[in-house]
Amino acid sequence: MKRSHAKLFFVFVCWIQFSIAQQAGNFIEKSQSVYIPFSITSYGTKHGLPQNQILDIIAKKDGELIISTANGIVEYNGSEFYDILQNRAYKKYVHNRLYWHEQTKHLYSMEFGGTFLELSPNYKTIPEVIKAYLEGDTIIGVNLKGELFKKHVKDKKFDQILQTNLLNPNSFYLKDKQLYISSDIGTFFFDLRTGKKSMLTNEIIYCFKENKYTNKLFAYSNSKLFEVNSTGLIEVNIEHPYQEFSITDLEFINDTEYFISTTKGLLFVSYGYIDHYDEHNYLPTNFLQSLHFNREENCLFVGTGNKGLLKLQMKNCSSLLDGSTMAKASLGSIIRNHEKKVLVAASDNLIYQIKMDTIVEYYKDKAGFSSMAEIGTKLYLGTWGDGVHVIENQKRIGEVQYPKIKSNIVHSIFQDKMGEIWIGNNDGVSKGRNSQNIKPFKVSEIVGRIITIYELSNGNLCLGGSEGVYILNQKREVIKHLGTKAGLKCKEVRSFLEDKAGKIWIGTYDGGMYCYQNQKLTSLNRKNNSKLPIDVFTLAKDSRGYIYMSANNGLWVIHEKKLNDFYENKLKYLVPFYYGNENGILNTEFNGGFQNNFLLTKMDHLYFPTIEGVLLVSSDEYNFRKLKPKIKNVRVNDTIIPPSYRIFERSTFSIEFDFYCPNFISKYNLHYQYKLTGPKMMNGWSALQKNGNIRFSMLPPGEYTFHVRGVDAFNDDNPIIYTYKFEIKPYFYEMWWFWITSFVVVLLVLIFIIRIRTSHLRDRERKENKINNTILELKLKAIQSKMNPHFIFNSLNNIIYLLNSERHKEAEDLLQDFSLLLRQFLESSDQTFISVKDEFEILDLYLAIEQRRYNHLFSYEFECENEVKELKIPTLLLQPIIENAVKHGIAHSNDKCLISIKANKSLNHIIITISDNGIGRKKSEEINKNRKKHNSHGIGLVQQKIEIIKLKYNQDIELSIQDLNSTLQSGTVVTLKIPLND
Repeated sequence: MKRSHAKLFFVFVCWIQFSIAQQAGNFIEKSQSVYIPFSITSYGTKHGLPQNQILDIIAKKDGELIISTANGIVEYNGSEFYDILQNRAYKKYVHNRLYWHEQTKHLYSMEFGGTFLELSPNYKTIPEVIKAYLEGDTIIGVNLKGELFKKHVKDKKFDQILQTNLLNPNSFYLKDKQLYISSDIGTFFFDLRTGKKSMLTNEIIYCFKENKYTNKLFAYSNSKLFEVNSTGLIEVNIEHPYQEFSITDLEFINDTEYFISTTKGLLFVSYGYIDHYDEHNYLPTNFLQSLHFNREENCLFVGTGNKGLLKLQMKNCSSLLDGSTMAKASLGSIIRNHEKKVLVAASDNLIYQIKMDTIVEYYKDKAGFSSMAEIGTKLYLGTWGDGVHVIENQKRIGEVQYPKIKSNIVHSIFQDKMGEIWIGNNDGVSKGRNSQNIKPFKVSEIVGRIITIYELSNGNLCLGGSEGVYILNQKREVIKHLGTKAGLKCKEVRSFLEDKAGKIWIGTYDGGMYCYQNQKLTSLNRKNNSKLPIDVFTLAKDSRGYIYMSANNGLWVIHEKKLNDFYENKLKYLVPFYYGNENGILNTEFNGGFQNNFLLTKMDHLYFPTIEGVLLVSSDEYNFRKLKPKIKNVRVNDTIIPPSYRIFERSTFSIEFDFYCPNFISKYNLHYQYKLTGPKMMNGWSALQKNGNIRFSMLPPGEYTFHVRGVDAFNDDNPIIYTYKFEIKPYFYEMWWFWITSFVVVLLVLIFIIRIRTSHLRDRERKENKINNTILELKLKAIQSKMNPHFIFNSLNNIIYLLNSERHKEAEDLLQDFSLLLRQFLESSDQTFISVKDEFEILDLYLAIEQRRYNHLFSYEFECENEVKELKIPTLLLQPIIENAVKHGIAHSNDKCLISIKANKSLNHIIITISDNGIGRKKSEEINKNRKKHNSHGIGLVQQKIEIIKLKYNQDIELSIQDLNSTLQSGTVVTLKIPLND
């Protein structure tokens, strides 16, 4: 940190970020003064401090502060103060020094009365010493007798290492086997290696403190500061403006700079120079008691004796204005002219020049100035209604007004590389080589306000304004219009920036930032987890690649690489740095509706015109640090639970998490993301949020993991994630064993019901089958009963015929054969199936009877393979067919006929063929047509029997009838294909 000189406006070192609402504390507005290098925020009892007297401030490794007050000890994480000690007995002491051991999480304290205590995790006094401090893992202490002790934090007992014989020591410090100790009689040096003892001074030292950056030891008495060595104390001249004061603390920030708190204000020592801050220059109190410097965030915490905790945040911004003139004007353009003068256009008819320590009037006219540009040695000044004034050597030499420009309200003036002068006004753009030949350009194509003009590396020109972006080629033809139809949604285009890859970044008013590349327009603000401002008035890039965006509510900064990574979807979020009031910006509303709305110097200093003065910004150094998220509280059903509780009842209706990352300055723009994994949960991260709280309601039972991470302006692509696992127990009827048991019970019941039902159906089926079989059997018997009377009737008629013909011997033989046939028939009629052999024997008797009846008109023959004889076929299936052959085919023939019955086996079937050479079916049909009441039952009965056998026994018997000779229409062949009967 460099010394702040009295005549300089600010110190260019800062670490601040703006959060939309000031983090818990009161921002002291007067600290925005250009004459003070830091802004001040105060915290008191209304913010959570137990008392406004701050005795000591220390920090944990993660940055959280432990603060000792006169009425208790609290922790501060940047957003809230909260108690960390459960045992309230510690409050009977006033703890003026605190010590924290990170590994064991032990907190120790020295209280005013000379008692050294362990405050956590176990509360107890340590009576062996009256003064002590923590150095690494070692506690070093001294007792009333001047005996020096030490012990490891994990040990129970102290080891004595030296007897000094100095009673009632006030302070001491052990460094490299060298002891410095002070009592009421003076300050002494002991060398533990040689036993050497010497008196350094008769000054009473109240505290020794080592500069960790240089390893030099310092000490202070009531009002003097010393550098300490083995030979003596060297007084450091601190030039305090008050004669009577007391030093209360000393804090080093590097090897040459440090702060000193006193009872009469704050001293800052830098390279031997000293600055003093007290109630007369913006501190709320002179009574300061303790100091802590946060190196990562470059801010100083000051504990006061009556005004609570102060946070001093170094500024890198300074609002420059002249209280009598510029303060009342709205500023537009800012340039550095050929004379290296910084000029700014103002609405109060003035052009101001900014010097090192003052602001002066440079040019005055009757019109309010809006925009400005230097072309050659001439200054072109855009006005609010009077066109363009051209001045040289601070004198007006010309003007450009209507009709050379369509509107006399001028927003932008620009000269391209080809020497053309462009003037953007409220109604389009005009151009010309000089102020005399300027005229409106492409009035039908380029319409609306033209606010900013930017020339690309290829010579193309970008015009931005109320109607979006017009891109002109080198011939100055409009080759592209990016407006609402192209997806550019904003009030106005305010700025452009071309990068090395040829991407055009577009800043807008009320539309955020866009990128135009390869004929594609992309809104950065509409991408998920973009925290870019909605207003981007400027796009100013410094030499380190940081892009500055002024807006209506402050200044935003993002690194170009992070911006590109987000655009290319390599980075899932984009959070910029933010500069606001805390950084020294007096009024966070910037002006951006004009050309040249920023000025970048070679030293990376930036000037921005605002509605209240000119903002001067120095380049910042950003110290990256890993964010370490923590969960402060878990609330179940609105009740805070202990950290060890991780299993919750099914009746849990809400689970709420309070989380944070230690963060003390708002510049880093801290946000949070969370996700909850578990049953029916989305696994994606939430949108970025500022609030460190989330509530989940009516979660179903199951195991869950809550994840939270911090995201700030460093846009860490691998942030630390804190996880918290918990479980919501289901009701008993939601447990897996209940569902399995229920399933098994239901399954068993279903099986039992199905079995009963199946058994019932089977019984019913058996009964139905029995009935059906009985019916089929009866039908089969009925068919056979139909066949038997028909055959008997024919046979008896034949016997009667023989008797009537007095052929008694033949009648007797026929009757004998008939009785034998009738007996075999009766014996087989009750059988469904019969062997082929037995069936042929019955047919032999039948044909013998029929042969005699027809006077040996036909002969017959049987052929049967041996392997077929014992095979089963349906009983009396062949007789009706043979009867048809005799009655219809042979009886009407005048020739000697033959009936042939053959049986053989083919694969799984018995093939029976019955053939005759009678008159055939056609002649028989013609004869039967002339016969009255003719009714042939034979083949019909056979077909019925085949159908019944198929239904009952699932045997498919095939019956085919063919004419033996289709040409002569003589003879018939009947074939039966009978499946083998098992």
